Amino acid sequence: MSAVSSRKVGDAVRRNRARRRARELFRRNKDLLNTSMDMLIITRADMVEAPWAALRDQYLAFLASLRREAPAR
Repeated sequence: MSAVSSRKVGDAVRRNRARRRARELFRRNKDLLNTSMDMLIITRADMVEAPWAALRDQYLAFLASLRREAPAR
């Protein structure tokens, strides 16, 4: 998993915080991924100030959509 932040997110402190939050979302929920994949998270400015619960809910919804779209093997 990689996280990237553009200068649109803010200064270096805000960009680093957004990336840290993205990595923490992945770390806490990596057991929900049942397949190996490359994941790139592009951070946004509102990610820095968003409540943790809102970020977690959006991330879990994203993972659920991946499971629905995964082809059957």
